[in-house]
Amino acid sequence: MLCSNVPWSTNLRLLAPRIVGLLNARRPPGVPPASAIAVLEPPPLPDELVEQWADLAGADLADQIRPHSLTDWGQELITEAESAQARDLLAHRAPAVLARLRAVLPETSIVRLGQSRLRAVWVLVASAPGFSDQQALENALMEVWHDVTQAFGPEHELRFVHAGETAADQMVEAWGTAVADADPTRPPRIDAFVSRAAVAADDVEGARRRNEGLEGEQSWELLAAGATLRQRGHGL
Repeated sequence: MLCSNVPWSTNLRLLAPRIVGLLNARRPPGVPPASAIAVLEPPPLPDELVEQWADLAGADLADQIRPHSLTDWGQELITEAESAQARDLLAHRAPAVLARLRAVLPETSIVRLGQSRLRAVWVLVASAPGFSDQQALENALMEVWHDVTQAFGPEHELRFVHAGETAADQMVEAWGTAVADADPTRPPRIDAFVSRAAVAADDVEGARRRNEGLEGEQSWELLAAGATLRQRGHGL
């Protein structure tokens, strides 16, 4: 199967074992059972586009917006912006950016720029195995949510990520559900890294890809022991 973009292909890989089971449960008599689903990668970003992005978008935008991925079967370029102002400026420059892109890559399949998505703010929640103070954790989560909104603005998506291994991780999930129920207009998103010990042997690769997607080259906020620390890049 070929998906239109990377997120869909990642989701399909995670769902593949379940889909295979459903297909086999409903297959007509005489039809051989399916053993797996092959998921093809969507087209990657051209190296020339990444390398010459400052010339294509303008040096003043190169540090504020970066090319992220291709969607719609390689015809649309998705970018990620640091601010709404940078996003709007790139949208204004779209015709010129596409003209420069065609000059650099005459055979490109890209015909339009999608609206830049604003960079999400990722908060990694780390806790000791014995931590059980639910009220303290919820207070810290609310405080970080407020601080992130003040620092980055309400338009940026907020994602709390945990390891899914401790009692505190389950508290984070419960808190996220309660917040979403109370105000579904802009709830924070809760994600969990997949433990390799918790996945089937034939889905280890899917779990690895999902974890890599969560790691990314993000700007992380680390919430641990009641303190909020800032770190760029990988390694948390």
